[in-house]
Amino acid sequence: SIGKIQNINLAFHSVYTAPKNQVAAAELRSPSYWLHSVSLSARLKSLKCILTCNNLTNTYYNDHLSLLRPLGIRDIGRNVVLNLGFDF
Repeated sequence: SIGKIQNINLAFHSVYTAPKNQVAAAELRSPSYWLHSVSLSARLKSLKCILTCNNLTNTYYNDHLSLLRPLGIRDIGRNVVLNLGFDF
């Protein structure tokens, strides 16, 4: 803890998706990709804050089962999320 800030936590998360090369006649092949995320959380009395950055490297990817894939629309790029929770 730092002063009144408690429960400080830093987390790193990675997900690897393997290529999909064995496909049915109407399917498209999918390349492999890595997604990395990092989050920082802390508590100040009854307020909990979590700051998360997903897809840190802004990877250009499509989930193999995405319905938007045939339309050429990619999955979400880098994004930052701030969660605030209050205990009452």
